[in-house]
Amino acid sequence: MEKAIGETQRRRGVQEEFNKKHGIEPQTISKSISAGVIETLRGKQKNRKKEKVVKLEMSVQEIDKKILELKKEMKLLAKELQFEEAAKIRDEIKSLSEARLYL
Repeated sequence: MEKAIGETQRRRGVQEEFNKKHGIEPQTISKSISAGVIETLRGKQKNRKKEKVVKLEMSVQEIDKKILELKKEMKLLAKELQFEEAAKIRDEIKSLSEARLYL
């Protein structure tokens, strides 16, 4: 632990020296969230609620078939390094699996 703290202090010293040499004053980054981002997020939440209603109307066999299809698609996306899309499908698989428990 002492070694890690020492390394952190050493790096901080190097950074402070560089900043003084080049006249740099560190500043905190602050960004605002635009209205478009908030509306997009709200829209996604509404869509998810609608999807859950449709999924609950599916039979157990249909859910199982859909889960298998989604797993194949998720693995393909992961091989293609499209991890965000694969994660979305993973979440959909989880929702379907949960919905299946209530049928």
